[in-house]
Amino acid sequence: MVNTTKAFSIQNPLANGKFILTAEHASNYIPIGHQPSETSILRSHWAWDIGIAPLTEQLSKRCQSTAITACFSRLFCDANRHPRHETLIKKAIEGTPLSFNQHISSEERKRRIQEYHVPYHEAISKSVERRKACSAPFLLLSLHSFTPVWNHRVRSMDIGVLFDQHEDLAQQMSSRLQEHFFVRLNEPYSGKNGLIYSADRHGRTHDIPYLELEINQTLLSSDERIELLAQTLVPILQDFSL
Repeated sequence: MVNTTKAFSIQNPLANGKFILTAEHASNYIPIGHQPSETSILRSHWAWDIGIAPLTEQLSKRCQSTAITACFSRLFCDANRHPRHETLIKKAIEGTPLSFNQHISSEERKRRIQEYHVPYHEAISKSVERRKACSAPFLLLSLHSFTPVWNHRVRSMDIGVLFDQHEDLAQQMSSRLQEHFFVRLNEPYSGKNGLIYSADRHGRTHDIPYLELEINQTLLSSDERIELLAQTLVPILQDFSL
């Protein structure tokens, strides 16, 4: 079962599995349109986390867990940033102005927050509260992907486990993942630097454990690789202890 609005999509909304999965950067959709010259940017990692939407869908199904994914691009309004964060709405990418973000009014900024950012996070909150009523423990797991090359440097790791509070859970997750992948803690970004906003926000608000996984896009570069990755991840996730 999937419920979809313009701001978010919920898969398995009544599931009571071990996780609530979120994907803040699952879509590259710009609700107000864009210029043809910007198509390449919207197909790139700047606009979304490539491959994370189908992976989240598979993990939700295989782990019998609820998944909430954003239906709008991070370039339109970043669901993984605080509404007051300076990068909530970027005006340019690598020096190239974004037409849909140029000279936006304070009213347009508020509209994007109220119509996209707020409903997305309300959907997570409602899903968490419903799941908490089931009593059994669960993990809030935010899923993201990263580009294998950044600033002309190769990122060799496969998966990053990001955390700020729950180091014990991060260590456990890392240890299990290392049986199949090259894993690093708090790389390519650190959860202690405020870069796991969504997971941190809902984990702290609802007093539940939370982590974020960052997955190298080379593992997500085809349907076959996504299928293989899901098959490998599911036993690891299902055996995770809370």
